[in-house]
Amino acid sequence: MNTMDTLIKELERAGLFNKDSDYEGMIGEAVKELLLTFQKQGHSGFSAQLTASIFHKLVKGEPLSALTDDSNEWMEITDGLFQNTRVSTVFINKNESPKPYTIDGKAFSDDGGKSYFTSRDSRVYFDLPGYPPKTEYVILKAQP
Repeated sequence: MNTMDTLIKELERAGLFNKDSDYEGMIGEAVKELLLTFQKQGHSGFSAQLTASIFHKLVKGEPLSALTDDSNEWMEITDGLFQNTRVSTVFINKNESPKPYTIDGKAFSDDGGKSYFTSRDSRVYFDLPGYPPKTEYVILKAQP
């Protein structure tokens, strides 16, 4: 059995081709198609890891280079409020601060970490050029 057969068997073992799985088996087919394309590209060990890492960042919506103050990276949503065109969770509200912030810089839990929510307090500011900070998960203490 070759590597591709092994990977497809993994998808089968996970039930991803089953009609009762998420999206009626379409996820298994989509991943299989990506694997076949990846195989056709003929990557070695290092190029395979590098390609997979870059692809993973892009599909998660992460930037590959620092965000900047270049006006082409920003669109005005309302008067003074700009959204980054590369990372949709990053804003600058020029009526409040010249610094950008991410709206999911902090996620809060009030049930011990079973679920999380964001609020205005989730904003975390950062400098340009730069990357938005990773989300910090905060478990709130129970109120007496």
